[in-house]
Amino acid sequence: MFLFPKKNTNLQLDKFLLPVLLLLLVFLSYYNFIFLENARPGKILQDTLQSMEENYDTFDIEIIERGEGYRIYFTGSLKDKDIIYGNIAGHKLDIYKHSSGELFIKDLKDGIWKSAAELKLDSLHDFFVSPLQLLPLWSHLFKNAKLINYPDSQEKIIQLNISPQEMEEAGIFKDYFQDGSFWLECLVFIDPENLFINQVVLSLYDQKKLESILSRTFSIRHSENGFPDAIPALILGDGTGRRR
Repeated sequence: MFLFPKKNTNLQLDKFLLPVLLLLLVFLSYYNFIFLENARPGKILQDTLQSMEENYDTFDIEIIERGEGYRIYFTGSLKDKDIIYGNIAGHKLDIYKHSSGELFIKDLKDGIWKSAAELKLDSLHDFFVSPLQLLPLWSHLFKNAKLINYPDSQEKIIQLNISPQEMEEAGIFKDYFQDGSFWLECLVFIDPENLFINQVVLSLYDQKKLESILSRTFSIRHSENGFPDAIPALILGDGTGRRR
């Protein structure tokens, strides 16, 4: 009678499981990399801006700025990131910002559209810088973006910290960026399902006094009515801006 040695089943099992485990490890590592890459705040913000640029060109926009002793409220339309038309309600001022960056205001005295410079209202240029124009200027900061957790919020809230130098290059809050003690916090509220920016909040802080100086909130919605096409021709006319 011959005795046959038993096969080492444990050894065979190890030989089978080892490649499977290695393959599973590679798959999980790849999946984790892709998941983390897509979940990064900067990536979410970049994808959202790209989606909005590809799918929308006209928005309804509200801008509210609050500072010590004052409040400015604007409501109107935004087209192609930087063309703005609307009204500053409390002051009964009709505003039109051309794609060139020139700002026109309807003079309350004679009802004629004039440049902001002519009406000595140049300071309003700072107020009418679109968030969809600002954020791409700060895209190099997206790698340092942070995700903020707000209880019960369905939105993705992304934080960017903006230095005085970045403020100067963007041309906003010009009265403050020359003093290095000020810094700007930018919060972007994103609808993750539709990849749409609902709101952008800019808050200016004084680091020396540890206090808030002002806040500017942009609320954005997709426009159902489109941009008033007659406005540019009405305002610019022959290029002088002097049209009723």
